[in-house]
Amino acid sequence: MFGRNPPGKPREAEVVALVGPPHKYGYGHLRRMELLKKGLAEQGIELSIIIDDDYWLAIPRCRVLILDRRDTPFPPSGRENAFFRLAIDNEGEGQRQAHLSLKLLPHDNMNHREFLQSLSFVILPQSISQRKNRCQSSQVHLFNKNYPYPAELTLYAGRKRIHENLFRHQLMKAKTFSCYYGQSFFEALYLGKEIYLYSLTPRHGQLARFFLEKWTALRHPQLYFDGQGLKRLCTLVKQVVHDGWPSPTTPIPAGGHLHSSGFHIPFQED
Repeated sequence: MFGRNPPGKPREAEVVALVGPPHKYGYGHLRRMELLKKGLAEQGIELSIIIDDDYWLAIPRCRVLILDRRDTPFPPSGRENAFFRLAIDNEGEGQRQAHLSLKLLPHDNMNHREFLQSLSFVILPQSISQRKNRCQSSQVHLFNKNYPYPAELTLYAGRKRIHENLFRHQLMKAKTFSCYYGQSFFEALYLGKEIYLYSLTPRHGQLARFFLEKWTALRHPQLYFDGQGLKRLCTLVKQVVHDGWPSPTTPIPAGGHLHSSGFHIPFQED
């Protein structure tokens, strides 16, 4: 169990999230950490976001360090100064360096139970998750080009985003949405939009094909993709901040208890 600060020691930060520059790594990583920051603030936990991809970046002492920067490693200072390291959607060195590796989006190396669990951790803004879940009525088309299919609303890679509230307002109004596989795709999926997935890179196309194969086989997808991923992640981080984690190697059992305190992902096999 990770302990609290010894008497006389300076108080470390509670949670630090490390993301890469959006123009290089995409805006979805930053956006979901901003949603997590807001969700944790409502529970009295402070999260600081650092936007940088310098390997030698100085990470302050913290209870939890979250790495949401694709497949990059934790900086050496982060491995030294963080009591608990959480890697998000990382399939590289960072995954092996983390106390816990968590997938917030489905990836193509998952078995069935891991796929269902990742659906339950997809982070959505409250402005979307509080609406009726219409994912079953969504129509998803693969557009096997590296440029968008013409639609009412299009998500382009690498461009500076319009204000998030305006983007979500436009997304809610649009009937058709063109995007690549990532955070915004799942927001549109929850809203039941007609979506055209274009292959920004071969990797994005590979992920999209895997997802659709798994998704279309589910009889009741709304039971797993239920819009409660932000709440689950906040609960997990809050638990580590206040109670620690039983062991640096304790895994999350797919579809089961994450900790003896009773944190649970309630679903059955489809």
